This record gives sequence, C-alpha cells and structure tokens, in this order.
Amino acid sequence: MSESSYASASLLTGPVILGYARYLGIDPETEPLLVDIAREALTDPLPPGWERHLNEDYQMPFFYSEASGTSWEHPLLAQYIARIEELRRAAPHTQTPRPAPPSQP
Repeated sequence: MSESSYASASLLTGPVILGYARYLGIDPETEPLLVDIAREALTDPLPPGWERHLNEDYQMPFFYSEASGTSWEHPLLAQYIARIEELRRAAPHTQTPRPAPPSQP
C-alpha cells in the first residue's frame, strides 16, 4: 500500500502504532505519553523523494525513489529517537511505574 493510500486508510490501528512504538524503544505500558511519537513517525510527511508502504504483514518499508532504494529504517529515525530521549530526560515523570507484584501470603 503506497503512502497516499496508507495515510487515508484505517490501518493505523492500535497494534500497528504500538508495534512501531516498541520498535522505537518505547514501552507503551510504562511510557504511554511517548506513543504519540510513534504515531507521528507513521503519519508525518517524509523527506522529498521518500515514500512509505505497508505490506501484508503490516511492516513498513520506506522507498527512496531517486535512488530506487528500499530501507526498513525510517529516514528520520534519528530525529524521532532524539525526541524520545529528550522527553525522557525532560519529564521522567511521564513514565508510569509498573505495579508491584502481589505479595505472597
């Protein structure tokens, strides 16, 4: 599925977004506020010449048309990772602590 049809499709479901969040190193359970960065990475415009596609396994290769190349890595991956790290440093309270396991009698 090409970027134009991908952007308008309803394939950006929870599992796709959460899967990409995990790929970016975000734990959706403990860092729910960072999941929006994964959504942005999947929907924000790509640099000129790049297209995103979604295959039948909901994996997203990126194509660079000028070089006729394919990459499994988002062309702006470093920017998204930097934003995640910046938000973690600036607001460590955004992480929700995991509940303690129940004590045994």
